[in-house]
Amino acid sequence: MTKKTGILIPAVFAVCLGSCGLEEYSYVPPVPQGNIVEVELNNKATMRLPTSAGSNVFTNFSILYRIYVSAQNESGQIQTSSSALSAINSSLASDYSYIYPSTDVTSTTTNTNVDSIFRSRGYYEMALEGTDIKTLLDNGSLGKTIVIECSPIVGSIPTLTVEGGISYNLYRSRGEDYIQTDSNRPLPDRYFQNHADLNAGPDNTAKTNLDVAGNSSIGSASKYTYISLYVVAVGKDKMANIFSSPTFIGILRLPEKSS
Repeated sequence: MTKKTGILIPAVFAVCLGSCGLEEYSYVPPVPQGNIVEVELNNKATMRLPTSAGSNVFTNFSILYRIYVSAQNESGQIQTSSSALSAINSSLASDYSYIYPSTDVTSTTTNTNVDSIFRSRGYYEMALEGTDIKTLLDNGSLGKTIVIECSPIVGSIPTLTVEGGISYNLYRSRGEDYIQTDSNRPLPDRYFQNHADLNAGPDNTAKTNLDVAGNSSIGSASKYTYISLYVVAVGKDKMANIFSSPTFIGILRLPEKSS
């Protein structure tokens, strides 16, 4: 009896591994870093989305952002060295360094904590004026080229364009999206434009501009604003959102709002 039991236990364990789901997990592949085709100066980013979702739990792509206030008047492409990012805003350098380890696109581990990583750094999910970005960037967007443009022309509104479609104005998040659970009141409005009300920074009590990293060291100097962007693939498994590793898109400068 003892010998038979010794054989039976591993046999039952093997059956359980195959039938009880112990080896199964949900995984959403990231957007390969090589798909970030080009960042032109600090005004335009182009990326090609994967041709396949690579997962049956995939729902859509999501673009995550945070705005940084700076005294630095950058005209060219922004590099990601610690010194270059710190010159713009010390929080930008700190956030980039903190997020960087999670951008390992070779990992096949389910990223259940991507939302908490970005939430802890004050990142929000991009929205669009006139359409639901989750619907625009669902399975129908696979294989298409996405262009995010922040024209340097004063008064222009940054846009997102999907290949073969129309351009939509970018909208700042009001919170309570996939990433954030707190409400946010974007000032002066939801457009991504530099303005005194925006670059005044966040007010945690009034819940305004929580998507902005202020810069108290600037004082009365001119203030400029930059947006740091990441893309993640999103899936839903057993009613819970799961995320791919984030892929860094780039850092763009916001246009000035017309007076």
